[in-house]
Amino acid sequence: RLALAVVVSCAIMGPWIARNCIQFHTLVPIRSNFGVELWLGNHAGVLGPNDESRHPLGDARELAAYRQLGELDYVAEKRHAAIAFIRSHPGEFTRLTLWRIAYFWSSPRGSLWLLVAVPSFLGLVLAMKKDFLQSLPFAVALLLYPGAYYLTHADNWYRHPIEPVMILLLVYATVSASRQLQRGRLRNLTST
Repeated sequence: RLALAVVVSCAIMGPWIARNCIQFHTLVPIRSNFGVELWLGNHAGVLGPNDESRHPLGDARELAAYRQLGELDYVAEKRHAAIAFIRSHPGEFTRLTLWRIAYFWSSPRGSLWLLVAVPSFLGLVLAMKKDFLQSLPFAVALLLYPGAYYLTHADNWYRHPIEPVMILLLVYATVSASRQLQRGRLRNLTST
């Protein structure tokens, strides 16, 4: 099954990677815009954890730079600028990263998503205690998937792909807690 999954993935992604090699004259697997995404969340004047105000699609000056440099050079320039900002402002980078983490799990403002996120992590801990290997895909979804958004910029729609996993883990935590309460009540009844 694993070999079949690898073959199918290569068959699906192969033409796009080949197109990128031909178009850009270099290996660009799947996407090439991480440098821009990193810069959008890490430059002087970032307005918030989901600030895209300087994105080329919404900022005429950035669009002009994108057109003048071309995609690969523009992305490389933004990556260098973001890395320079991170190196020269490590405290600000840490503050922005923590802000993005909090925003990722609790946005949109005024919603109750934090009340879903916290029990989801509890459900993950309980599932990992019960069967570590079987719960690894859930851990990957909750712990690794959001990493890129912690470093770049976050918004609640980036969380959408893992929300079903979060709901499953919330239900697992709720059922586990309910069973523990029932066991405790049964012990109290039998001991009296």
